[in-house]
Amino acid sequence: MDNKTPVIQFVRSSNTILSASEKVTTTHPIPATVLEQCKTSLGSALWNDEDTIEIFTYYDDGTYMLEKKRSVYDWRLKLSRQQAYIVEDLTDEELETLKSNFLSVYQICHLNYLQKTKHEVEQRLKSQFAFVRHNIGAKKNQFLTETDWTQLPDNDLSDEQREEYRIYRSNLRSITKTEEWLNGEYINAKFPIPPNKYHELYPNGEVGYLETEDQWDPEGIIMLKAKLLRFAHTLGLQSTDIGIDMSRLDEAVKSGDLDAIKHQVDIVLKYIDTKFEIVLKERTGE
Repeated sequence: MDNKTPVIQFVRSSNTILSASEKVTTTHPIPATVLEQCKTSLGSALWNDEDTIEIFTYYDDGTYMLEKKRSVYDWRLKLSRQQAYIVEDLTDEELETLKSNFLSVYQICHLNYLQKTKHEVEQRLKSQFAFVRHNIGAKKNQFLTETDWTQLPDNDLSDEQREEYRIYRSNLRSITKTEEWLNGEYINAKFPIPPNKYHELYPNGEVGYLETEDQWDPEGIIMLKAKLLRFAHTLGLQSTDIGIDMSRLDEAVKSGDLDAIKHQVDIVLKYIDTKFEIVLKERTGE
């Protein structure tokens, strides 16, 4: 059996819309007004009172399942009844119309849900940033513990190597003492590379240890990028024609441009509430 994921699924009997991905699956009830707008947008050729859409599923591999019901006159009973049937011959244009319209229905329903649960969304967003301070401090302590042996008198390091590790450890301790850190700008924390990595980069000692930018790893931003992408996906927002394009966030994360990441997530958040925006710095005095 093929493992297909329903990008979008409409079920008329329960009046629900579903969207799934590798990250999350969400289902929402559809307001009557939204469904009527969808029917109007689809047009009578795809949905009318005599020929209704009962189930429409569009899968991530481009296939679909469309079940409809139409009125059939029973001459024996002398009355009309509804008969279910499967549609397998949609044109590319018809399929695209169904997919885009039901994706828009999902988007509207999901945004309504997020707006109603704005406080929960806000807390979820804050939780994505709360980890940065703790994890950076924990990572600093981990690296210090892992290199404690370098400062013991009975190790096999030369005096020059021991001094490099002393500098490395001193800079690790300074991470949480910088002005940026004390101002709450934890995402700007940068970790010094250890001496062994320095010698891999500059085997001939072309530059001094920790004297160039490439010898500092932006751990705060690396952590934040992963959390931002996870946050965006957990919102369950899909790309539609109403303005939210999650692929742009993916591209921003891959580029490593923090301003671009912030801009794209702010766009998403402002669909929930116009006052929402990402704060990439801990607020002081709160």
